[in-house]
Formats: sequence, C-alpha cells, structure tokens
Amino acid sequence: MKQFTWNQLISTSPGRLSVSKILLLMLMSIFLCTHTYAQRYSVYPSNGANVYSETSEESFVMGSYEMGEVINVISQEGIWARVNYEGKDGYIMMVNLKPLTDKNESKPSFINKVMDWMFDSEGEWWIFTAFKWILFIALILFIIKLILVVIINVFVRCLILGLLAVVLGYILKWIGWIESDTIWQMVNWAGSAGVVWGVLHSILHPRETVNSAMEFSSSSSDNGGLKRYEVTCDGTTHTLTQRSKYSEINYVDEDGHDWEYINGTFYRK
Repeated sequence: MKQFTWNQLISTSPGRLSVSKILLLMLMSIFLCTHTYAQRYSVYPSNGANVYSETSEESFVMGSYEMGEVINVISQEGIWARVNYEGKDGYIMMVNLKPLTDKNESKPSFINKVMDWMFDSEGEWWIFTAFKWILFIALILFIIKLILVVIINVFVRCLILGLLAVVLGYILKWIGWIESDTIWQMVNWAGSAGVVWGVLHSILHPRETVNSAMEFSSSSSDNGGLKRYEVTCDGTTHTLTQRSKYSEINYVDEDGHDWEYINGTFYRK
C-alpha cells in the first residue's frame, strides 16, 4: 500500500452545517431588521392640515389631511414632520399633529403587530426589508420542516403499532378468541396510540426533533453526512469520500479506488 498524507477537511456532517447556516441567518436578520417604526400622529386642527413639498409654507401644497386622520411621521425636521403623501415625501407642521397614545388608540393585537412589522416598510431601508423577509421565509420553512418531522414520527409509530395490531389480531382470531371486526378495532386503537406516541415523543425530545428538522432538507451534495478529504500524491490531488458514516477507516476516491485511513495517514489499497 502506498502512503499519502491528507491536506484538509472539505465538508462535515450536513446537520451541523445546516444548524450553522440557520443560526447565522437568524442572527444576521435579527440584527439588521431592527425596524424603525414610524411614529403615529393624528391631525389636530378642525380645518385639517396642509402637506407641503418642502419645509416652508411658501412651497407647493401637495394636498391636505382632515381632522382626526392618522398618519405616520417618518422623521422630524425642526418644526416640520416628514410624511409619505401619495407615494411622495411631504412635510406637515408638527403643531398640527397630536401623537397617539394607548389611551386614544386601540392597542393592536400580536397578529396585527406582526403584520405591520412584515408589510409596513415605510421609511425603512431596503436592506432591512430584504433581511426581514429572509428571516420570515426561513422561519416559515423551519416550521414546515418541524411539522413534517412530527408527522413522520407519528406515521412511523402508527405503522409499527398498526402492523403489530394486525399480526396480534390474526393470531387471536386463529385461536378463536376474537372476530374479524375486532381486528380493525385493534388497528384503530393502535393508530390512535401511535399518534399520541409520536406527538409525545416530539414534545418530550425537543432537541432531537429540532435537529431532525435542521437536517431534513440536507441535499445530496452533502453526501449524507459522509466526511470528505483531499490528499496529494506526486502532485496529484485526490478527493476521498467516506464509504460509510459508521466507518472511519474505509474511503473511496473519485475514480473508485479504495483507501484506508490508519493512524492519521491515508493508504491506497
């Protein structure tokens, strides 16, 4: 056998890789998506308030708000408030506005807050909006994968208990203790028990459930968690892939040749 030394690890298990990617994505998104909510005001004067194109009463009047209308103030510039009026920046005098408080405004529900956070991007930097949607989509995908993991847990346990119930039922029928209808009742009971078992297992083992969801979408390019190394011999670089994740000795290169990993060194058979 010819001896080679290895250079670098190319990839590790897909589960760890997925966890790192998702955690990094979530941390970046949370950091960048600090939403600068526009402060809400209501128009105070009985005759309404004009919206100007610039911070001057001599500038063009873009339109007006009626008394009681609620508007979002993007920023305050001295005695002027910058607002979004019909898709354009406009200015209204702060003296004409009254800030809304919990006493004069109904408190929004949690769902409304989430919807506002998602869809109200007024005055928000576009990068914040992009990463906010990335975070939202990542969370939705993770929740879907989590639900699929629970469904798989339930299905497997229902299948196991259902098969056991069928086998046991036919044995009892052969003995003469039960009728055919009772077998299907046993299967139904087994299915219900499988649902309870699968759900309880997912709840009582949250780490296993979350890890399964993290690894659920691992692509085939990750080689099913198999380790990969690069080795160099006589100026030629070979990529070695672990034959089985349960063996740290047997590897195969891109040409199908077998290798062994012994005492920190690769050998070609």
